[in-house]
Formats: sequence, C-alpha cells, structure tokens
Amino acid sequence: MNDQPKIGVVIVTWNDKKNVISLLKSLKTLVYKNIEVHVVDNASTDDTVDVIGRKFPDVHIIKNLVNLGGTGGFNTGLKYVGKKNFKYIWLLDNDAQIMDQTLSELVKVCEADEQIGLAGCIIKDVDNKEMIVEAGGLIERYRTGLSPFLKNQKKNTLDEVIDVDYVAVCSALVNISALKEVGLMDGRYFLFWDDMEWGLAFKKKNYRVVCSTRAVVCHPTFSERDRGDLTYYYYGIRNPFLVYALHLNALEWFINTYFRLRSLFKNIFFNLFTGKKARAKYITRGISDFIMNRWYICKYRYSDPVRPEKLKKKVKVRKLEGKILVVCGRNYKANRLVIEQIAENCRTKILLQPDRRQYYNLKAKTEYLDFVHNDNIPFSIKFLLLLFHGFNGVVYFDTNPYAFVGGCSYKYESDTDMLVKENAFVSYLFKIITASVLGELISLLSMPFFIVFFVKYKYFSKENIRR
Repeated sequence: MNDQPKIGVVIVTWNDKKNVISLLKSLKTLVYKNIEVHVVDNASTDDTVDVIGRKFPDVHIIKNLVNLGGTGGFNTGLKYVGKKNFKYIWLLDNDAQIMDQTLSELVKVCEADEQIGLAGCIIKDVDNKEMIVEAGGLIERYRTGLSPFLKNQKKNTLDEVIDVDYVAVCSALVNISALKEVGLMDGRYFLFWDDMEWGLAFKKKNYRVVCSTRAVVCHPTFSERDRGDLTYYYYGIRNPFLVYALHLNALEWFINTYFRLRSLFKNIFFNLFTGKKARAKYITRGISDFIMNRWYICKYRYSDPVRPEKLKKKVKVRKLEGKILVVCGRNYKANRLVIEQIAENCRTKILLQPDRRQYYNLKAKTEYLDFVHNDNIPFSIKFLLLLFHGFNGVVYFDTNPYAFVGGCSYKYESDTDMLVKENAFVSYLFKIITASVLGELISLLSMPFFIVFFVKYKYFSKENIRR
C-alpha cells in the first residue's frame, strides 16, 4: 500500500516544446512516485500538444483556446486538478529543472504542518547552478519592490523551513484544502507579480507560506536577464499597483504610492526627452490601465525607430582610455564582458547593485561606487558626486540618468560589440532636471486621484476573481 499522498502536477507551457519535453522526462526520475501529470497548453502554435500526446500518453493535456498567460494557465490547471482526489498540487513552469528529491522535500514540509498553504523551493540559476536566484521573499511595504532571501548568493545560510510572503510558482506545492478557502490566483495579472499577490492572499487567510531550503529547482535567473520592456514597464508597473491596493494598510499604501509615482513620472518624462518613447508609452499605459480597470493581457506593442547606422559614431571597447564609469544593465554576461575589456586599459568604476555582484567574479581591478545605491541620499546629490569624479567617459547598456555624468557617453551594442558615442552632456543635463521637476509636480497633483482608486480597489471591487 502506498502511503504517499497523491500529488497532481500542473505544468503550463506555451510554444516551448523543448523545455516541456525535458521537464516531463525528468519527472520520471523523481523519488516521489505517486503523481499524476497534467500539462496546460496556452494555445501553442507549434506541435507541442501532438509531441506530448505521442511521447507521454499517460500525461493529461488541457488545452486553453487562447493564451491566458502564466496566471490563467495555472488557474486552468488548478480548477481541473482541484476537482480530483489529490491532497496537493505541484505547480511547475515548463522551463524549470527539478531534482529527484524536490517533490519529496516539499511534501515532507507540508505534511509536518497542516497550516502550510503554499510551499516553494530554493531556486538556482539554470545557467550557473552554484548561484541561488532566491528562496522566497518578503514584499516591501513602504517602497515598491521585493526582498528575496538569498538573492544571487552562493551559500544557503537559512533554516530548513522559513516563513515568507511569497514563493515563485515556477515550483510550488499547494495544499488543496487551503486552496478551496483562498481561491485561485488573481487572473487579472496575466503574468508578473501574480505569485506575490497569491502568497499574501494565503497569509490573509492565516495560512503559512514557506520556502523549503532543502527542495531545489533550477530556473532562468530573474534579475540577471533582460525580459523586455513589456514585462518591466507595463506588467511591472500596472500589477504592483493592484497588489499594494489590495494588501497594504492606508499609511503603507500612501507612502509607497507617493514615492512610486515620483519615480514613474520622472521616468516617463526622461524617456520621452531621450528618445525612448516606447518605454514612456508602456509606463503611461500601465498607470492608465490600473486607473481604468483594464487587466489581463496587454494588447499594445510599442517600439522606437532604429537609428541609421551611418549616423552612429562607433568606438571599439578596448580603445577607451582614462577614468571610465560603467553603468551596468540587466544582462550580467554583457556587463562582465565589457567591464573586463575596459579595465585592461582604464581606471574603471562600476555602478551595480550589491546583491548582483557575486555573479561577476571580476578578474580585472575595478571599484564599485556604493553611495549611488544608498536610498537615503537624494538623486541630485548622487548625480553631483558622480560629476565631481571627473570621468572621461561613461559606458552604459540602457538609457539611465547616470549615463551622462562624464565627458562622453557610450552605449554598448551587443550585436556588434561596439560602443556608440554620444556628445550631449549639457542637453541631457537639462533634460534630467526638467524631467525631475515635472515628475515631482505631476506626482503631487495626481495623489488625490490615486487615493480614490485605492479606496475603489480596496473596498469596492466586486469581481469574484479567484473562482
């Protein structure tokens, strides 16, 4: 007799045949055997469904007629599997890589305490398995953001089980009895911040959300890859507004939203002034869709015109000389490549968040400028301090106000491994000041309206969004 609780496995996939096939094969290596596997296909246009049906006839395939995103895909699976006689549901992204003990460790933790509603894993980088991506985390209350445990660390220093606000549902075990009380994920998000909000929903119903630090899964890193402007500047703007409206108290929300609006409106104007109109449109659309109660998939796609090659003044990375500042972008591989080349001939200083530095292992002699990441120092002071360093040039990967604190600015092009030279310090300085002033003004004027929307979402939202 098998005394293991039977687990329903739900995998969501969309046009990613290679990864989902690999994951299905790895499920057969699990030590924990009492599982039933379900794949939710989000209206893939390739032959994913046919291949799964042919190679894995025991797998249950659930087809969505349209792409409902990660949130809607998991909800489809939760509805279907939740009606069966399972005690837990294991949610998996199709690009997750599991270990043979991953599920066993998750079940052991949940079986030890019936108040655990949701249990997640330590996530390691699929391309650099010595690096921990995160082990769940906490939601920042007075500023928009997350505090993931063990982010970009190499060593696990935590207890076997830790309480958190959220776990990433790239690998998470859900207690079905808790699910029936809490409900499904809020389908309005489509993707991004959906698992954060779900964790808070479990905690609101007095269930524990935990990370099992002995359960390990590998997944593409969250912070060290570029997921595109649509994700960062639309879903990453719209969705947190809803999370914070639903789960913060009035004081926390007011402080959080005021400082967030200051940053967002400054970003809108700065991107408009520096030719990043697509990004400004995504931010504006994210704010307006929250206000207008427009959710689910983003139907808009924006892009900026490509600058003609003949108008670009290009410089080889290794040709730079003097004192150089590198303002790092999202992709650590590109950052590290450029820094190593520049540091061969230049005195190099780097702007990079402290919790990202373990990825780099720089061989060249460089120096990090920590004061820039101190939230207690105003932006204007940081900008002036950088100006006083007297940089001969600044190399950047993405438009950023700090990219214009040197004699020349150079934007890195990864496809050509070249730098595009910009000579517009006075012009950009004026744009930064103007964007800052306008951003401060608009954020002050808009706060009364956002108070109205906070009350609306907090107290008067009638949508039954978890069924």
